[in-house]
Amino acid sequence: SSPHIHVWAAELLTDHLESAQACLDVGSGSGYFTAMLQHLAPQARVIGLECHEELIETSLIALQKHYPHLLHNMEFIPGMGEQGCPGKTFDAIHVGFMCKEIPNALVDQLAPGGRMLVPVWDGKHSSFDKRCLSGYYTCVDKSLTGEIQVTKLFMCSF
Repeated sequence: SSPHIHVWAAELLTDHLESAQACLDVGSGSGYFTAMLQHLAPQARVIGLECHEELIETSLIALQKHYPHLLHNMEFIPGMGEQGCPGKTFDAIHVGFMCKEIPNALVDQLAPGGRMLVPVWDGKHSSFDKRCLSGYYTCVDKSLTGEIQVTKLFMCSF
């Protein structure tokens, strides 16, 4: 994700991070946003889920060198993003790649009162770069009673 998307995500998740017990960064890439989640929610268990194991290794090396204090309650695990971490629930979920649709598995893993941010493809390619997919940065909120509210926030490209 681009730095401006990380800023938006941090802002949109702020209220949920204050009391979060578990956070998931799907498609954690360099580990930058995973580290941001840990910094913003030091009380939470933070998981970075990444399908490219070499990125996990790179993330761990960088974090051990520059921010070792963040690693005490953080882990990176290999896996396919849209499946999330079956059997676990999260108060905040950040998805760092364009999805064809909102992943049901991730909605299921969203804790009551939780929020997920996910870019969702609109079936088009970006007007400025045909290699990028165009879509909507989407907010998925789960009420305390389990009701789902989906809000398209703004256009984005990944």
